[in-house]
Amino acid sequence: MYKNNDKISLGQLVHILMLTIVGVGVLTLPSAITEELGVDGVFVLLIGGALVLVIANLIGRIMKLFPGKSYTEILSACFTKPIAYIIIFLFLIYSLVINAFVVRVFGEVVKMYLLIRTPIEVIIFSMLLITAYLARKGIEPLGRAAELLFPLIMVPAVILFILAAADVDPTNFLPIFQASPIDIIRGVPTALFAFAAFEFMLIFGKFLSKTDQAPKALSIGMGIVIAVYVLIFAVALGVFGEPQLKHLIWPTLSLFKIIEFPGLFIENVESLVMVIWVFIVFMSIAPVHLGKTVLIGELLNLKERDFFALPLVPILYLTALIPESVAETYRYMDIFSKYAIPFFALILPILIFLVGSVRKGKGKESGGRA
Repeated sequence: MYKNNDKISLGQLVHILMLTIVGVGVLTLPSAITEELGVDGVFVLLIGGALVLVIANLIGRIMKLFPGKSYTEILSACFTKPIAYIIIFLFLIYSLVINAFVVRVFGEVVKMYLLIRTPIEVIIFSMLLITAYLARKGIEPLGRAAELLFPLIMVPAVILFILAAADVDPTNFLPIFQASPIDIIRGVPTALFAFAAFEFMLIFGKFLSKTDQAPKALSIGMGIVIAVYVLIFAVALGVFGEPQLKHLIWPTLSLFKIIEFPGLFIENVESLVMVIWVFIVFMSIAPVHLGKTVLIGELLNLKERDFFALPLVPILYLTALIPESVAETYRYMDIFSKYAIPFFALILPILIFLVGSVRKGKGKESGGRA
């Protein structure tokens, strides 16, 4: 724990990483992957997971290359300032769209399962206000919140998935190896949306007190997320089977309807699941919202950036309401996952690492000659 709100430990960053990734993408992950490749969708998940695991390690290495440097400073050192500002501007739009999609799906789910009579506009605006409040407090309170909430969220969630696994039918995992390698590769972008937002860790790298173990720590955190996703996919496929799973909108939530505790009503389980999920989405939206305020502050060269958190709320609110339905929201998300996410989450970190390594190497070489 730190006395100011501008420093976090590596452990806190890893907890932020894990909770940021596991948001609304986890709801549709099993059905989206199964719709692409059926039972062989597990290979899409594993390949996508392997890619983001490598990138997470690279992000940690970038933090070691540029300790204490902001995202803008890193981009400027690698690509010049004008290019850095263009990338930051595009990244802001990218992060705004991600948050808008997430909060829209959140509103749809909460309205369907919890607040049936509450207008979705009220649900969305309320969540945005709460996340803006946490974002205004800075990175250190966010790190403490992530550290506190992670075990409280993950332990009961894993227990519930294990209970749901009691209804798994092994025959639902067959036949396997039906998809071609090309089809599997084409399906990888679908899996990437479930890992979206891990690239925001580069923005928070400047707040780290120490970066020596960043590659290892971020790799472990990403590995845990991949393991959780594989568990969710396997249980959903094993319980519902391929034909039924393809037609479920939110199969992860549907899983918990089959769980029964002796002496408890099924509704109690669903309520527990929704409470857990609300906290997950909250911790998925808040870091991205904070990331936007940090980037705006860097773009305008301002030391104080907290006041941007609230003005962003109406912009996010209006963007979230652009899709006319949840189906249209997911169509936009599908397009987004095929084009924007591969660039910002995969290509850009690789370019930063390669260019940064070369320039740092040249700098050391010049220093040695001098």
